[in-house]
Amino acid sequence: HGVATWLPTYGQRVGAMELSSLALLSSVFWAVVTAGRVAWSAFAASVSSAWHALAFDASVMVVSGLSYLGYELLQSQWLLWLGTCGLGIAIASSVASLSLSLSLSLS
Repeated sequence: HGVATWLPTYGQRVGAMELSSLALLSSVFWAVVTAGRVAWSAFAASVSSAWHALAFDASVMVVSGLSYLGYELLQSQWLLWLGTCGLGIAIASSVASLSLSLSLSLS
């Protein structure tokens, strides 16, 4: 969850965003992670294999990484917001999905 740690420095140095906006963005990141984990805990019992969720998570992480790159190139704040929220969604279920996939493959 290093995103929340380096996000304020990154946003200020790369795009000259205000610290207050970056603090809000960091809070939104944690809110998205929390909401995603709650949603995954409700949904996980009905899933026989979590590999699809892991593929989704990986895809969202790639798109989010590209959003960060776009933020650097275009200086567009919405790309930083998109990338940060995407990473929050992607990591919310990834640890639980990986654990579920490994436990199902062992049984």
